Amino acid sequence: MRIPVLEIQGYEADDVIGTLAKKAGEMGNIDTFMITPDKDYGQLVEENIRMYRPRFGGGYEIMGPKEVMEKYDIS
Repeated sequence: MRIPVLEIQGYEADDVIGTLAKKAGEMGNIDTFMITPDKDYGQLVEENIRMYRPRFGGGYEIMGPKEVMEKYDIS
């Protein structure tokens, strides 16, 4: 499997992931999935940008805008 590695000196991984996710989201026709346990990524979730959050003990939850709002009681 050929998975590219992207590093940008002076930036943290979450900044790079967030920027790429938002850029892909702006294109509108790319479904983007961020795999992270970091709840801060919930700020980036949109209809075509989702978050896969690994669960303690196995598995994961997929979070779109509705799930983020429900999980963190945002109205």
